[in-house]
Amino acid sequence: MASIKSWLYLFCFKMVNFLVVCPIYLIVFILKSILLTNF
Repeated sequence: MASIKSWLYLFCFKMVNFLVVCPIYLIVFILKSILLTNF
């Protein structure tokens, strides 16, 4: 039971990390492309 709980915790942690990091990278990429096209 403990192993399943720890696995679920790890999975949730990775999913949260993914959902937080991906939009940040996407925003940075969009900003960079906008800056490159403007200048």
